[in-house]
Amino acid sequence: MRIYIIGLVSPQATADALIPAMNYFAAWYLLALVAVLFIGFETRGRTIDEIDNALTAQGPVAAPVKATAV
Repeated sequence: MRIYIIGLVSPQATADALIPAMNYFAAWYLLALVAVLFIGFETRGRTIDEIDNALTAQGPVAAPVKATAV
């Protein structure tokens, strides 16, 4: 019985399962990165009120236009 239990939790079985598990999590992280790149929006240069209005608006909200110095 003792040998059977040791065989169930052997380090080799754990090492063999590690690479597929890490590949699985890496695939989800890549999917999340793609989602953020395409679904997320830029918040740099916006105030909290502008971000709140963009999230609660019915349609798309344009980014604020900044005047350039001539």
